[in-house]
Amino acid sequence: MIELSAYDFSIDPSQIAIKEWWQALINIEATFCLSVGKVQIIQEPHYCVVELVNALRRWEASSHYLSDFGYESMNEEETELLWFRLTSENRWLVGSAWQQAECLDSVPTQALKTAIQIFKKSVEQSVANDLGVNLIDFKEFAA
Repeated sequence: MIELSAYDFSIDPSQIAIKEWWQALINIEATFCLSVGKVQIIQEPHYCVVELVNALRRWEASSHYLSDFGYESMNEEETELLWFRLTSENRWLVGSAWQQAECLDSVPTQALKTAIQIFKKSVEQSVANDLGVNLIDFKEFAA
């Protein structure tokens, strides 16, 4: 079981009105959590979750879950803030440069796909409900 989740959504700095796609990418933040089974790999506040969703969408479209994923943020110097590594057919290791615990259990591809789909939808809904920003209004997000 893998879970990606986000909560405590905010716009930083708070006085910014999100009018452009790039503002949503770098100014919308939340606490991001990743867990596999009972292991919480990361719980990080002020994570650029819209930027992460965008990176996940691009990776899914280009790799179709056949190559590794690595997320880098425009706001951070560190690389691989989130990664998925294909270890064998239909199995993935997951982790982060900021991980608090290492997980050696691999995750089936279908479980990873489902977790990503749930996470993307949840972020989209939370950003709309909590912040009043409808991401699908941006053509870059709808693409």
